[in-house]
Amino acid sequence: MTNNRTERTESEQIDFFARSHERFLRAREHAGGDSRFYRVADTTICLTFAGDALIPLITPALEHLRVPAAEPDLTLCVWDSRSTSVEMVPPPCTREEFTDHGEVLGFNSRRIRFAFHWSDYTVSLLDRGTRTGIYWIGNARAVPYWARAVPLGTLLHWWMQDNGAQILHGAAVGSGDGAVVIAGRSGRGKSTAALSCLQSGLYYLGDDYVVVRLEPHPRVYSLYCAAKLAAQDVAHFPSFADLVRDPEQAGREKHVMMLYPRFERQLVPGMRLNAILLPRVAAGGDTTVVPALNREVVSALKLSELQLPHLDHRAQDFVTRLCSAVPGYTLVMGANRQATPVAVADLLSRAQDGSAEHAGARDDGDDAPLLSVIVAVLNGQRQVKKAVERALSQDYPALEIVVVDAGSTDWTGEIVARLPYALRYFRMEGGTLALARNRGVREASGEFLAFLDLEDFWPDNTLGRLVDALVRDPETEVAYGSAQLVRQNPETDDYERIGRPSAAGDFRAAAAVFRKSAFARARLLDPSPAPDQDVDWFARPERSGMRARHVGAVTLLVGTDGPDGSGGVTAGNAGAFRRLKESLDRRRTRTDRVGADVDGGTR
Repeated sequence: MTNNRTERTESEQIDFFARSHERFLRAREHAGGDSRFYRVADTTICLTFAGDALIPLITPALEHLRVPAAEPDLTLCVWDSRSTSVEMVPPPCTREEFTDHGEVLGFNSRRIRFAFHWSDYTVSLLDRGTRTGIYWIGNARAVPYWARAVPLGTLLHWWMQDNGAQILHGAAVGSGDGAVVIAGRSGRGKSTAALSCLQSGLYYLGDDYVVVRLEPHPRVYSLYCAAKLAAQDVAHFPSFADLVRDPEQAGREKHVMMLYPRFERQLVPGMRLNAILLPRVAAGGDTTVVPALNREVVSALKLSELQLPHLDHRAQDFVTRLCSAVPGYTLVMGANRQATPVAVADLLSRAQDGSAEHAGARDDGDDAPLLSVIVAVLNGQRQVKKAVERALSQDYPALEIVVVDAGSTDWTGEIVARLPYALRYFRMEGGTLALARNRGVREASGEFLAFLDLEDFWPDNTLGRLVDALVRDPETEVAYGSAQLVRQNPETDDYERIGRPSAAGDFRAAAAVFRKSAFARARLLDPSPAPDQDVDWFARPERSGMRARHVGAVTLLVGTDGPDGSGGVTAGNAGAFRRLKESLDRRRTRTDRVGADVDGGTR
């Protein structure tokens, strides 16, 4: 094993925070500073700056929430090294422990939160015990234009969760009758809908991120007064044209605009939340609002939340409860942009008097925990689309698909980019499939993980069954079943099972669902190109005391349509299966350390 990552103790993480905070104090002493106060979702936040280089970059998006100095609930220490001449504490871990999503593996303290974002090269730290946060960047001039629209997002996300609220990736607008959240993935029309409503005179709370509370009743709060508008849409909003702050981005990215103070009277700090809208742009026809199934709204919100770092079950649980408390609708936006605010205002009026029809049907799967399916691929242009569709066909209600390309030289990346599904794609150069899986583990947002190889697929409801086994026994870290070889009948296209279950090898990673925490305990897969990483990893539960359970069923169908018709079970795997047998023999004599069959098997 080449991965030497270890879990940091809480005292080590507290020490890292303390040393970083000492650097901030040194920077403030050297460069001076200023403090500003903001009222965000019923909490008072103090931003204290070392030097003044970051003030014009961080504060404009929050300016509509600024209040006089007061006793803060949270203090955020903001600084850069270039203007203060004080360097940040060196990284406390290796490159492989940083994920693209911001998390740092091995830093799981209940008290300290730590994120590093490669996209803008910033550090976010939060000491929940002292209610003090740190935001650092090497050079203030390197803050990208888009980050100025959503400053301090990671720290505010953590803070809101600790205060019974949740940041949602969505827009929010309202009238005298209340407000709606407009949610969904990027590119679905959230910003266009929100700015149309603002232009028409409705109240505005945000177009990218907003804060929501559920108690004592659902309420949505403004977070940023910035707005983003695609270059091709600027002509449709002439009243916003002179607010564009980044004309150099024309044709490449969305424009960023600061709506304060121009629209000060329409920017409200918070409103009662009456509905959730899922926007959908139609090629033509009228703009309408129609009831949406609760499951559709839950799925859209859970997937949109994946942009936030350190996403845990609290965010997913919050979405489930929110969708049970607030009705959901689909906003079908036709060619007439002026019709959108009319439709929104009409919905709010009907929701206020109780005449708005809504589906309201809650599905039993609405509270399913988030499951990340990792698809590792290398030159899989002919199979990757089918693999993704096989994962989706499981119909698991809270599914994240993470495709990791180990360095394909065919059209794999282009095919994935064209898939009409919500997924996350990462590309590596010169990697192995094991390294791609490891990257998937690092990037996955779910509490639970599953792996899917291109030639394999799962029997119906396999993911739900394996997740249920883990949910029912919180001490179990791996739920798995047997693998079965199958061959496609060329006459019927049906798959026929070959031999007995486990002929394809027990303990294949794709036959299991894991708690993500299991990889912190047993570490990641052997990154070598050897064909037996699954066996190597599954041999670890007995060594580490990890609890694993067999569900007494076939949970993986292994295709035999490879060039040798073996489905990956080749002579080259003989050593792997000898090692597997040795592992099984040891397990049978140490059943006190490995869990039982959860579906009636014996210990």
